[in-house]
Amino acid sequence: MSTATCRTASLAALALVFAHSAWAQRTPRDVQIVPADARLRVGERAPFLATAYDAAGNPIDSVAFVWSSSNPDVATIDQAGIATGVSVGLAIITVRTGSGASAKSAQTPVQVAGEAAAPVVPQAAASARTAAPPAPSPPALTHADSLRRDCDGGNATSCTDLSVLYFRGVGVPRDLGEARVLSERGCDGGNAHGCRNLGVLYEHGTGATQDFGQARALYQRACDHGDAAGCNDLGVLYQYARGVARDLGQARDFLQRGCDGGYAPSCTNLGVLLGHLSTPDHALERTLYQRGCDAGDPHGCTNLGVTYELGLGTTIDAAQARAWYQRGCDRGDADGCDKLRRLR
Repeated sequence: MSTATCRTASLAALALVFAHSAWAQRTPRDVQIVPADARLRVGERAPFLATAYDAAGNPIDSVAFVWSSSNPDVATIDQAGIATGVSVGLAIITVRTGSGASAKSAQTPVQVAGEAAAPVVPQAAASARTAAPPAPSPPALTHADSLRRDCDGGNATSCTDLSVLYFRGVGVPRDLGEARVLSERGCDGGNAHGCRNLGVLYEHGTGATQDFGQARALYQRACDHGDAAGCNDLGVLYQYARGVARDLGQARDFLQRGCDGGYAPSCTNLGVLLGHLSTPDHALERTLYQRGCDAGDPHGCTNLGVTYELGLGTTIDAAQARAWYQRGCDRGDADGCDKLRRLR
């Protein structure tokens, strides 16, 4: 098969996932913001958190947001999502991702009240002493500070989420060693995503010495506790003999678990496996690409286009191939863009 028409596997990427989500490049269909409303005093700061969701209702953690305030004279907000009360009144905070017709946004009101009233001091007491200056307000906790506090308090999910911030260098200096330590704390605390993330670090030798045996054990642990991305990553190890003997039966079983668990790239990977067997099952291969694409994996869209271009399990249809390549390209798959240009 030529390079131009090969099917692409969504191999385990060097990307850690937050504890509430599974990583994939997906198109946002909805945005939610918390808190749903907020009350600040003049000079007080408070963080807001936005989350984008795909068509299947799964949160997406790799989304860029733009924040704005309807009334900066009342409340401002920076691009880290930190709002500051400026004067008494009401402002509407808006968070947006994307542009044009595909843009998604959410809003929340912020009510700003006056500064805290000074305590009333009896006249006699006031004349008897000089009032002490008010104590400065403690600085608002950052998102990383809150996660650290909760992690140190035994919340394994917070340890995992904090590890992702250190891996990416978001809100904290990038520190791969700290990302590994925090992933391990999350995993040991019972968070399956923490185990999967730790496996990714060991597989790629990032923040830890490369160790496929450790990666396999951690992916197994994550998968057994319901992490679909961990099942996918374990299946990929068996499919491509990364530190283990190649075993397509094991690969198929784990990729199926990942796909059934809602991890879109696992559906695509399983389709690639079935399409390259000595006796390929192109009908099931196409079904899996469709599942992957519909769940947000752009490689699934592009691969479905390949089946139309080559007539794998269907009749050759260049128009359908272009349509699926376009969908993959629009969702960020460079291979889909290349194939689309070639067909035009």
